[in-house]
Formats: sequence, structure tokens, C-alpha cells
Amino acid sequence: MTSQKQAIHIDETIIVEQVKATHNLDSEIDVNATSVLNFVEDIFNLNTIPRETRKDKLQLQEHIQKGIPFSVLHLVFEIGCSCLNNVDSHSITIHLLSLLSMYPWHTKVVMMLASFAIICGKFKVASQSCHRRGLTLNLEILKQSLKSIHSSDNERLVIDDSIKSILDLTKLTIELQDSSSVILTNYWITRYVVAYASHRILGLESQKQLNELSNSSTKIKEIMTFSHQALEAKKIKENYHALLNAFQNSSNIVEVLKLIFNVKNDKEKSILDGVRMREHKNRPVGLHLFQGEGVLLLISYGKHFPFSAYFYASKRVKMIWVPIANDDLEEHIQMPESSFNYYCVLDPQRWIAPEFIRFLRDECFPTFQVGGDPIVIALDNRGRLVHSNALHMIFTWGFQLTNERTIRSSDDVIPLLENELRERTLGADRVIGDIEEQTCDFARGVRKKINDWVEDIMTKTKSSYRSYNYTSEREEALWAKESWNLKFVVGNYSKLRRWAITINKFENLHLG
Repeated sequence: MTSQKQAIHIDETIIVEQVKATHNLDSEIDVNATSVLNFVEDIFNLNTIPRETRKDKLQLQEHIQKGIPFSVLHLVFEIGCSCLNNVDSHSITIHLLSLLSMYPWHTKVVMMLASFAIICGKFKVASQSCHRRGLTLNLEILKQSLKSIHSSDNERLVIDDSIKSILDLTKLTIELQDSSSVILTNYWITRYVVAYASHRILGLESQKQLNELSNSSTKIKEIMTFSHQALEAKKIKENYHALLNAFQNSSNIVEVLKLIFNVKNDKEKSILDGVRMREHKNRPVGLHLFQGEGVLLLISYGKHFPFSAYFYASKRVKMIWVPIANDDLEEHIQMPESSFNYYCVLDPQRWIAPEFIRFLRDECFPTFQVGGDPIVIALDNRGRLVHSNALHMIFTWGFQLTNERTIRSSDDVIPLLENELRERTLGADRVIGDIEEQTCDFARGVRKKINDWVEDIMTKTKSSYRSYNYTSEREEALWAKESWNLKFVVGNYSKLRRWAITINKFENLHLG
């Protein structure tokens, strides 16, 4: 009893070292932890199952239990024997974890919980009259001895709350397999299982056992708070990398916009305001309107609309104003009262994803920063990032960017073809009576082939990001075109740079 009391206050660094020593790094046994956890939840949630389906559920659990790995059944035996021998909880915990040395850390938690569920499940099965036949005599005796323990409703509520915390922490551990808290998670969940089993099996010095349960439960909730924070950080990291990957490899612009505007499901229909849009009349709209179309994201800091950036933007490409609001929750976005055609985020603080703001900070700094000028991010019709700031391009070339590529219609060619055919078959009508009809049919077939070919080319052109106006490649091409005279004068950039360095040295020498 003295050793058990002292074991409650073991230093955490010692616990970590001892638990690490139980793990075998060389060979790990892979187990589907999620399926085992589902089995565990079925047992713990047995009381919530409707009475008419409970019998089938119990039979199913008995069937599943037969397939439980030997290690779990061995744990059940070890827990019972250790509790009956009244060994201190810490020593039992380390011993049990050493039995699971071959399993990964997150699997150990689930295996321990599975053994715990089997112990609890036997007690629950024992309370069902339809399953009394076939149970061993000692299990029936245990069931009878438990009646005195269940007298306290408050005690049962506390234990049930702890079991829920253990289940929640186990789920977090499966998601955070490499978390730094996984070692302590293994220790305190195992220790709670030991204390709970001792309380159920022995029922001796109930208050002492409850203190042990309470201490373990408190530790579990502390670890769960840390794990929630770690899971949130993991999700933020995964979402950010998902956004970066979508900018490079996306095939659907709507999916990219969902990542940018923090849309978790398709039920969110109205997140943008179609400001002065003729077809929407200031009504809220969803992201589906941008399917298959390129988009300009006009990014600005603060609540005021960037007029100068808007005026130079192409009217052919849809634009979404994305104001990055201040931390002041009372700041309201100010819509300009004018006949501008653009979309605006209804609630920037709600709909602009933190991952996108991080992208602006990491990838667009110092081009875009607090208090700085707006930028225009260009996405092609698949949602791929084709320009991280096309605003300079728009300012420089303006409406030259809006010229669409056109292909001449077959209507311009077919009349010439028909005239050519008639000239070449002049006089054939004396021998071939339907020569005119054949000429028209041939021309009609050619017209169809030309139109089909043109349509295919236009489709391929539209689906290619190279047809988009605001690509970085096009800006480089336009710059090369506009700066040809500079190259003619100085030859190339390296010569210009050497020329500038020479002048700079001369000026410094002259000043000196």
C-alpha cells in the first residue's frame, strides 16, 4: 500500500524514460487501430443501443472478440492477476507496456483500451439474462459482487466521464501518431485501466482507488488539451500544404477557392457578394459560378476598396475583392457606391482561410504587407496560380491584355471553295446531272470538318493556362517585346549592369 501511494507522485521525466525502455524499435507489428477502436466503442456504448437490437449487438461482439489478437487477451489476464496480487499501479503499468513492446505507440493505446473494453464488456454481458448460459461461474460471481459498487450514481458519472475522455484521447493519438505526448498518453491510459480494474475486481478501499482514478483522469485531460492543440497545428500545416499543392496541380478552380475561402462543405452556398453584378443584383452568390473560369483575386489590406487597382483590371476576367481586415472585429468592409462589377467576400474574418493569409505572408511578402499596396493574384480556369502579383502587368499593358485569340469562321472559306469547285467542273453538268448537288454536299462536309476542328482547337486553347491573360510567362514575353530597343542599345543585361557599375565607380571617384 505504501509503494502504491508513492507511485502516484513519480517524476514525469522518470516515467518517460521508463516507458521508452519498454519499446522495441527494431520490429513493430502493424494492426488496424481504427477497426479495433470501433470494437471498443461498441462495447462502451452498449447502454445506448435500443433494447430490441441489443441482443444481436452482443452476439456480434462475442463473435468479434474471438478474433481479438492473443496480446489483448493476454493483457486481460495480466491485468486481473496483477490487481489480485495488489501490486502498485506504476509497476503494473510498466509491466503491461512491456508486453506491448512490439507494437507502435498509437497501437499500444488501442490494444490496452481493447483489453479494458473486454473486462467491462464481460460485466455488461453478465447483466444480460440471454447470455448467462455459457458464462463461467466466477464471472457470474463477479457480477453479483459488483452490485454494491454501482450504488453511487455520482461515482458512475465520474467514471463514465473519464472513459469518454480516454476514448477521445485515443482517437487523437491515432491522428497524432508522432506526437510528443504519445508516451505519456500510453502511460496514463494504462494506469487508469489498472486503477479501474482494481476498483471493479477488488472493490477494496474504494476511496483510495477513486483517488487513483481521479489523478489518472486529471492527467489524461491535461494531455488531451495539449493533443487538441497539436492536432489543430497539424491540420493547419496540412491545409497549408494542400493549398500550395492545389496552386500547382489543381484541375478544378472551385476546389481551390474552397481552400482559399475556408469552405468545408458544399452546403455553404453564399459567401460572396455580387456587387453591382447585372446578373446577380447585389445578391449573395456561391463559388460554383467560377467553374471553369479564370479569376483575379484583388487583395488589399483594410476596409477600403482599391479603386486604382480595379480600374486597370480586365473586364473579361471575373474579379473577387479579398480585403484582409484588421483584428478589430468592429471594422466593416466599405463597398463603393458605384457601377463597379466585382465580387466581394461577405465576411472576411469568417471566410478567408488562415492558410491563405499565411500564403500571403510567406509567399507574397514584401510585395504584400500590412499598410502596403494591393496585389492581384491570378488563377487560371483550373485554379492554378499563374501569377503571384499581376498588378504591375495590368498597370503596364492595360487593355492590351484583353485581346482574345480568334479563329476565322468557315463561312469565309466555303464560298471560295464552292466557286473553285464550280470553275474546275465547268461543263460537267452535261454529263453529270447532279453535279451542283455534289458540289454543295462536298462543301457542306468540308464546312463541318473545319468547324469541328476549330471547336476542338478553341476548347484546347481555353483549357490551357497559356491562354490566360495574366501568366508570369506572358508578362516576360511582353517585357521582352517592349524592351527590344533597350537590348539593341546595350546588347544585354550583363553589359548594362557592368556599364552601371562603371558609372557608379566614376561618380564615387569624382566625389572623392
